[in-house]
Amino acid sequence: MTPPAWLRNPLSHKNFSLSRSIPYAAVCLSFFVFPTTSPSSENQKISPARAAAYSKSHGGTGLLILQNGSPLLEESSAGLTPHSPWPVFSITKFLSVLAGKTAEKEGLLSFSDPVSKFLPSWNDHDATLSDLVNFSAGAPSGGPIFYRKNLKNKDSQARAIRPQEPRAHSFAYGPGGYEIFGTILASQLEKKKTPPLEWLQKKVLSPFGASTSGWRLDGNGSPYYSTGANLSLRQLGKLGLLLLADGREGFSRRLPPGILRDSAKNNPDFPIFYQGVWRNLAAASPTSHEVSIEKSIGSKTDFRWWQTACLSHAAPTDLLALVGSGGQRLYLVPSRNLVVARIGKPGAGFEDSLFLKSLFSTR
Repeated sequence: MTPPAWLRNPLSHKNFSLSRSIPYAAVCLSFFVFPTTSPSSENQKISPARAAAYSKSHGGTGLLILQNGSPLLEESSAGLTPHSPWPVFSITKFLSVLAGKTAEKEGLLSFSDPVSKFLPSWNDHDATLSDLVNFSAGAPSGGPIFYRKNLKNKDSQARAIRPQEPRAHSFAYGPGGYEIFGTILASQLEKKKTPPLEWLQKKVLSPFGASTSGWRLDGNGSPYYSTGANLSLRQLGKLGLLLLADGREGFSRRLPPGILRDSAKNNPDFPIFYQGVWRNLAAASPTSHEVSIEKSIGSKTDFRWWQTACLSHAAPTDLLALVGSGGQRLYLVPSRNLVVARIGKPGAGFEDSLFLKSLFSTR
C-alpha cells in the first residue's frame, strides 16, 4: 500500500527542504530497542474496524491508525476533517515536557535540577523539575489555583506555591506541577530573550506542522503548560511518527533524542506515568489492574493503588499514551511500529481499556 503524500513526507512544511528527506519507510523506524520481545506475526494483527466502532460509539470524531509506514484507517465525523484543530487538553503536558527537553539540550535547565535552584520558597524541599512533571514533587494538584476564570497572572501564583507533601510518594495529578515548571522554563527562556510561545512554536510544534494558534493563555498572555493546545488528527499522527523515529526526519533531527526511550524506562516505584507519558508496563504483572484514567485521577490519590495500575491487559506492555480529557489520545507501540491518534467529544464515556481491547483483540 502506497502511503498518501502527507505521510510520505510526514513532517513537511514550508520551512523544510524535503529534497534532503530519506524515504518514508526509514522515517518510521525506531532508532532504539525497547525491552520487549518481538511479537509473532499473529500477535501483530489488530482490528482497526472494531476500534473505530468503539471510538465512534463513544463520542469519537476522528481516528487515525498507522502501522509500518501505512495508514490502516483514517476517518472523521461531526463536520470535522483530519486537518481540523481540536482541543487536546492534557496532551499539552507532554508538549511542555518537549519544550523543557529542548531547553535542557541548550543548557538552560536540567530535569535533575532541584526546584529550589529557581524558587526560594522550595529551599527546604528536595524535589526536582522531573518530580514536578511527574506529579510527585509534593506540590498541590492546583486546579482551584490555576483554572480560575479570568486569572490575570498565573506565574505569580506558581511562585507563591510551597510544597505540601514529601517528595516521591505522592501523585497529585493536576496543573500545579506543570504550571510551576512552566514558570521556571519561562524564566530561563528570558536569558535567550525568547517568549515562551515563540519557543513552543519553533522547538516543539513546527517539527510536526502544528501551531500555537488558540493556545490557552492567562490574562498576561502567558501560555498554560498543563492544558490549552489545539492539534488536528493528522498533527497528532505526525507527532507519533516523529517520536517513533527518535525525533528525526530523515537524517535531520527535529526533536531531542531518547524521549520515548526515557518514557519507557522501567520505574518499579511508579510504572504507569513518567514526564507526561502514560505507560502500560505494569500489565506484565499478574497483580496489575486496569484503570480508567479520567475517572481515577483526582479520586485515587493513594500512591500504592497507582503502583499496580496499567492501561490494558490486552495491549502490549510497551504501549505508551498521551492522554487528554474527553478521550483525546495518542497511542504508540514501538514494538509494532504502531501509531493511533484519536479525538472525541468529552463526556461520552471513552475508556482506554475497552478501546485497546477492541483494537488488539482479533477474535
